[in-house]
Amino acid sequence: MTPEVVPAERMYAAMNRSGVVMTLLVDGHLRVIWETEATRHFFGLAESAADLFETLVHDDDHEALRRALGDAVANPGDRRSALVGGASLELRIRHRSGRFVVVEASIENHLGDPEVGGIVVTLRRVPNRRHLDRAVELLADGGDFSDALRAIASYFGEEMGAVATSITTRITGRNIIVGTDMTTDDHPLVMWNDGWGPLGPGKLSQVTSTAVADLPIDLAGPAVAFGATWVVSLPVFDVGGGLSGAIVTWVPYRPLHPDLPDGAGRFATRLARLAILQERSRRSLLLQARTDPLTGLANRSGLDRVLENASEVDLPLALVYCDLDRFKEINDRWGHGTGDDVLIHVATCIEAATRADDVSVRMGGDEFVVVCPRVTSRSKAEQIVQRLRARVEQGMCVGDTSISPVLSIGLAVAETMDDLAGLLSRADAALYSEKKRRRGRSHS
Repeated sequence: MTPEVVPAERMYAAMNRSGVVMTLLVDGHLRVIWETEATRHFFGLAESAADLFETLVHDDDHEALRRALGDAVANPGDRRSALVGGASLELRIRHRSGRFVVVEASIENHLGDPEVGGIVVTLRRVPNRRHLDRAVELLADGGDFSDALRAIASYFGEEMGAVATSITTRITGRNIIVGTDMTTDDHPLVMWNDGWGPLGPGKLSQVTSTAVADLPIDLAGPAVAFGATWVVSLPVFDVGGGLSGAIVTWVPYRPLHPDLPDGAGRFATRLARLAILQERSRRSLLLQARTDPLTGLANRSGLDRVLENASEVDLPLALVYCDLDRFKEINDRWGHGTGDDVLIHVATCIEAATRADDVSVRMGGDEFVVVCPRVTSRSKAEQIVQRLRARVEQGMCVGDTSISPVLSIGLAVAETMDDLAGLLSRADAALYSEKKRRRGRSHS
């Protein structure tokens, strides 16, 4: 192209104030003689080439383009957008990837203006409602959380004409990072968002726009390789005003304002906030449904989920089944309030005696289960049983009353995935055998 042929600065600023507007200058034969940097990157144009704009437009839209051009040429000096049928012209233009994108086009004849010397073609991306509709559908139907975030990221990424866009959020202490449907979740520009984004959590409390050249070299080098020159971060706040996530988008131009266009950034962050709120509510309800309200341990539903999700990496897996002996006598003698205190004491002792990866469960009544993944041998599992029994049977005081709970314990170990089937039943059978032995000793 010929960089010396440049529209007036005032026109350039006006036409690109939304940041995702692409501007070209063409001659009367539709040869491109100048374009913005963002436009060049979008089409994949070489700086020295004189491409025909028509070759960048879908074949079926050529006739409408020529008609609009004819209207503009017939009205020299007319600064109004060329209209077709009373509305701005929509064209399908070819992205550098080969796919076609719908844009709203306006054509203004400035051939007689010495400051311009050409026909100004302004292309504004028409939002792809596919991503927006998908996000709304997922949020309305309670669909997959990651899919909803990905649809929101895809919507905003297309609005921004981005190289890559991702959303990062932290749910129950774990980062969830998704990219658009045009980038995989392990795309370099997506993975950099781990830990709240490339700018760090301290800078994500406000909208920021940062030149890639100002980033550390390990970020700047690959970003430039993917065609990004600026990175924009938008915070996602929860209803209380706390930072709950961030939308990070990498663009091939300098945005004049990060929240672009037509409030798309505000809209995307609100959708993301709604998605995060729904997911937190869902997880909270699931946690309540899988938690024993008295002891705070997992309940039978939680145990079922743990066993269903067990995999080979958890093997060998031990299951410890515990039962309080003569618990009914405690309730009958000191009342159900004291009985509840004993159950809470037992739960606390179990948690203290087990490892960080073990899952403690109250099955109901006076029965408890501990799932112990990755035990190296049965003897290691038996050591856990011994610690657990010692903790519980050391006794407790309720007011002036001293109570010494006694446990019967059954142990079963799964060495293979096939062994997982019936593991609970085998531990229950081992528990029953121990109770039987205890009763036999008490009567001898």
